[in-house]
Amino acid sequence: SPKMQLSSVLGYTDYSRNTKTTRHDFETGTDEITTGEGEQDTSKFKSLSFRNTLYWQLTSKVSLQPGIDINRDEASGQRIEGNPVITDIALFASAEIKPTDKINIRPGVRFIKNSVYNAPPAVPSLNAKFNLSKELDLRFAYAYGFRSPALRELYFYYVDINHNIIGNPDLKAEYSNNISAALHWTAVQKNGF
Repeated sequence: SPKMQLSSVLGYTDYSRNTKTTRHDFETGTDEITTGEGEQDTSKFKSLSFRNTLYWQLTSKVSLQPGIDINRDEASGQRIEGNPVITDIALFASAEIKPTDKINIRPGVRFIKNSVYNAPPAVPSLNAKFNLSKELDLRFAYAYGFRSPALRELYFYYVDINHNIIGNPDLKAEYSNNISAALHWTAVQKNGF
């Protein structure tokens, strides 16, 4: 209905990379399989993503948007240390509150459970927009951030003549505070814009 909409996304990726390295002898015309580390390998990456979001307009001034977000990544192969799996499950909710035609406030919160890292109990955000006039908007935003390392950052190992990629299983999750403010001025009003 116009006051309630459900949006779902489901994705699955099954990626496999086969590496076969040979050395060609031009004098004899023969090929020989090499034995260097990672030169004969099958690397596999599987990823599952699911997101479900509900838009619910309670009144003309208030709407809610709750949802769930699930991501699961796994990898294997000679260049991957072990058979790691990382699962990330999050419940989230945001709201849009318009107390007047000139004020728009969007609070939000995300609750995360990560299978490897201790996520904060709640990740909040707040955005606000004030229409000062037809040509002038004032915007404020605050968001707390959390990012866990990806599997390739933790466990991928690939060293050859052109690459030196060594995953670090001791990486820590990243946390941040982001605060911004902007004043937007439309100097020239044109018809049709």
